[in-house]
Amino acid sequence: MTAPETIAKGRRALARGVLLYAALTALDGTVVWYIVSSGVRGIGYVSLTLVSAFGLLLLAQLVSHARDLRGDSVQTEGEILRKWQRAELFIAWPSYFIQIQRSIFRITPQDYILLQEGQHVTVSHFRHTNNVLELGPAGAAPAIPGGP
Repeated sequence: MTAPETIAKGRRALARGVLLYAALTALDGTVVWYIVSSGVRGIGYVSLTLVSAFGLLLLAQLVSHARDLRGDSVQTEGEILRKWQRAELFIAWPSYFIQIQRSIFRITPQDYILLQEGQHVTVSHFRHTNNVLELGPAGAAPAIPGGP
């Protein structure tokens, strides 16, 4: 079972995500309103479409974070099918991922080093965002703290 302090830490990270995505969604809505109020013509429809689509993606992230903020954590157990890393924010921010069943989880660099493909693990996470709370060997309570 996930420790209450670990869940509280995860909820704080979700709350920060809610605030960030709410601010970005509001900013995007302001840009959409400006484009529409300026009178959309010609190539303006392309801008309106792109900015609106980006806003919908931000809104989906906001809803996922808000749902997890109120929801319970869940556990996924299985074999690590794949592990990989990629750079986010161009090349300045490396991120590490594992795939268990059909779910993708972002993990810490320390966990990435310790885990191997084919290893059976249990991941305690939030249901909609897959933010990792704890990570450990299968059959035991997760013991390796992880985080978003």
